[in-house]
Amino acid sequence: MGPDRYIFPAVLTYAEDGISIEFPDLPGCNTFGEGYADAVASTRDALGGHLLCMEDDHGPIPEPTPVNKLHPGEGEVAVLVDVRMDILREE
Repeated sequence: MGPDRYIFPAVLTYAEDGISIEFPDLPGCNTFGEGYADAVASTRDALGGHLLCMEDDHGPIPEPTPVNKLHPGEGEVAVLVDVRMDILREE
């Protein structure tokens, strides 16, 4: 079991049909939101679910890249996303 809280950077890419989200440190951890509020909720759900699977598989969880080390492109924004694993593990 890992720490009770993780904070990972995510890159939000804005498009006309919504916001796509990817986590540079966690390949395969992607999601989508129709608007900003939906995107924020989706990022937490995706991050928590992905990390729970990694913990269950006893896989190594990488160190998060500092957000100031990311270089988002045009139409992209880097944000930090936190997730409370202690709460997710109980559910």
